[in-house]
Amino acid sequence: MQFYDIFNGDADGICALHQLRLEEPRSAVLVTGAKREIALVERADAGSGDELTVLDIAFSTNARAVLRALERGARCRYFDHHHAGAVPQHPNLKTYIDTAPDTCTSLIVDRYLSGRQRIWAVVAAFGEGERVPRAVDDVGHEQAAEEQHFGDQERPHAQHRRVELLLERVEVVLERRRVRVVGMGHVSQSAPPARTRSGTAARSRPGSP
Repeated sequence: MQFYDIFNGDADGICALHQLRLEEPRSAVLVTGAKREIALVERADAGSGDELTVLDIAFSTNARAVLRALERGARCRYFDHHHAGAVPQHPNLKTYIDTAPDTCTSLIVDRYLSGRQRIWAVVAAFGEGERVPRAVDDVGHEQAAEEQHFGDQERPHAQHRRVELLLERVEVVLERRRVRVVGMGHVSQSAPPARTRSGTAARSRPGSP
């Protein structure tokens, strides 16, 4: 059996994989590229019994390569926030795909891991320039640092304030969103009731071949 970690070479892809491997350490063949290189699954020579973990590259671009790997008997977990196109149901395919504009792949992995490595989702949000850190900047301009629960610190470091605000914003985003996996295929979104807390791993149930 061979493990393959296939991931976007930008901050989001790297941090998404780092979260997973902190929780699930394993030796794997790493397959990546520059930020715009996203046709990566075809570079993995996966066969029967092998396992692919794919992060932060569009499923629509890699669908044929994923299907070929599945036909050869490989298993695949797919985490992403880009346009996915048609995602097939297959007993060896689990997808965690959320295309909402206020998320990134590291936040999807954060939900999958129930927030156990959340600081790396925060790092990814900063690195990606997603709407989450922009929202934090907006809050930072509106509220004084002394009001952001920094205990007895009178003049906290500005970067520390941004990180604290971003952590709070990540919590808000996760509270407002739920992700459910339909079969073993595409992740669809459902609007949660007001004030419902989330942040747990997306759940999946077996699909049909």
